[in-house]
Amino acid sequence: MQMRDPVAILEKMSAWTKQGGVVVAQEFDFGAIAVEPTCPAMGEFNRVFEGVFRGHGRNMRAGRQLPAQFEARDS
Repeated sequence: MQMRDPVAILEKMSAWTKQGGVVVAQEFDFGAIAVEPTCPAMGEFNRVFEGVFRGHGRNMRAGRQLPAQFEARDS
């Protein structure tokens, strides 16, 4: 979520890894933030939080997209 081009970062990580080595990455999925029962304050928090992320060009759902980014790196 902190990188503008995560596929490029994965490519660098792969290039830095010895042959036969493994690249491991973990990323959060802030798009899944929720509470039950619903709470107006949490709804407002999510609205502001997502606005800040989008305003800085960041991806709140990077965690769920990480497998696809690894695949893009391999193609």
